[in-house]
Amino acid sequence: MGLTHFGDQLCAALGATPTPEFVANLQSNKMGSTMGAWFVGNTVSQNLLNTGAFEVFYDGEVIFSKQKEKRLPTIPEIMGGLESAMRRDAGGRGAHAELPPEGAEAADVAGDAPSGEEL
Repeated sequence: MGLTHFGDQLCAALGATPTPEFVANLQSNKMGSTMGAWFVGNTVSQNLLNTGAFEVFYDGEVIFSKQKEKRLPTIPEIMGGLESAMRRDAGGRGAHAELPPEGAEAADVAGDAPSGEEL
């Protein structure tokens, strides 16, 4: 990208005169060169960082790990793990929000659903 936008100045500063032909080609099509560099860079970084990992953490505690379980979690697994971790957190360090007792059905966020009614 530096060569695309500042190639002639960089080459002159480094003593490479005349400016090499590939640098002149990059500069003549700045939009295409920039888009190409962005696309290639994105593809390379995505492939290098893709581990297939899917992990859910709560306060540093692993709630679910795809690498360990070799599968994706279900919503009830995630919610159950988060509720358990939040209960432990509430018991040990004083949580900001109170949780329903173990085994109680969860009400919706606004509190509109009567208890015992399925969500």
